[in-house]
Amino acid sequence: MRPALFFLATLTFAQSVIDLPLAGYALDPAGHLRPVWGVAGNFVVGAVVSDRQVEAAEDSLHIIPQGGGVAVVRDDGAIVDSLPRATGPVLLLPGGASVFAAGKELVLRRADASEVRFTLEGVQSLRLMGESYAQATTREAMYAVRITAGKEAIFVLALPADAKEHRR
Repeated sequence: MRPALFFLATLTFAQSVIDLPLAGYALDPAGHLRPVWGVAGNFVVGAVVSDRQVEAAEDSLHIIPQGGGVAVVRDDGAIVDSLPRATGPVLLLPGGASVFAAGKELVLRRADASEVRFTLEGVQSLRLMGESYAQATTREAMYAVRITAGKEAIFVLALPADAKEHRR
């Protein structure tokens, strides 16, 4: 009996020191930065990292409205890409890919122009969370969009109770 108790105690201790992987950082509805821990489909949104609100950083690429869609333009005015169906926020990803809202869909477009579409209406903002995920925010929820080629998926991020009362 004692060996079994020792084994259970050891197992319990070992489980308590296992860390969840960091998927990236998301902005809550109040604009505060929070860590997102876990793996595809099993996420935990952590406590506010800082009480200061975070604003998006400027980049050398710009999104310009063009003929019902948008054009991606460099600082020198050269058009890098065109997203004719983009109707909402656009996020430029490393390697020439992009994520954008198009009507009732969220589109992940690769540099080779192949696309993966997700049904998601009312996207208000997009931002990069980390290497493998982008964040999409609607009025009602936050989502983690897996952007890894061949593993594309979308997951709802459950907001902690303290974030729900700070909606903009």
